Amino acid sequence: MGLVKALRGVVGTRASSPSTLYECRHCGTTLSEDAETCPTCGGEDVACYQL
Repeated sequence: MGLVKALRGVVGTRASSPSTLYECRHCGTTLSEDAETCPTCGGEDVACYQL
């Protein structure tokens, strides 16, 4: 068994449990999926990261 396969067996793969992070591009505050503006700074530019 290869090293990568062994590690995947122990750690798992990210594809099995995808996660999404929504963040204000101005101040970095974590936002909810449906947020249109940042409650901290009022910014309207929301970044979406697939983890």
